Amino acid sequence: MSPELIDMMHESGCCSIVYGLESGSPKMLEVMEKRTTLEENVQAQKLTIGKGYYSTILQFVIGMPGESPETILETSKFAQWSMTLSKHTNPHDLSINYAQALPGTPLYEFARKKLLIGRSIEDEEDYLLAVSDKNASDPIAALNFTDYPTLEYWSWKYKIYLETLNEYIKTFG
Repeated sequence: MSPELIDMMHESGCCSIVYGLESGSPKMLEVMEKRTTLEENVQAQKLTIGKGYYSTILQFVIGMPGESPETILETSKFAQWSMTLSKHTNPHDLSINYAQALPGTPLYEFARKKLLIGRSIEDEEDYLLAVSDKNASDPIAALNFTDYPTLEYWSWKYKIYLETLNEYIKTFG
């Protein structure tokens, strides 16, 4: 994202920008093979809010292999910082989804290797049918790729959301 691109979008009538930042953790950005850094994501947020976009929505994916309470804390801190850049930002504009293993992705192959998805065609079909009509933000449909208990893994989404909302209230009332 550049100041020139944001200016061009603003002048053309664009009223919202949604960023798939995926994580506030440098480690998890590497695991996800994102071609961006946390610093670039910080800069994009500063530029966007600085231009007056108040409905910037943050999208995160949690629960990749290597995710931990520490990386979740980094993502939560990033969300808190980002959502308090302007009092006009809606702190509810957080999209937090659980990692989904989809065919053709390294995560899908990881899930098959770890036997989170069965090896038979029937097992694969059962998995694909189970996730095909589910929202990625629904913890019940998510596979746990982390080394942490499933209940703890499920709670991370709500931790990020509630900590961000609390920080917004502390900052702006």
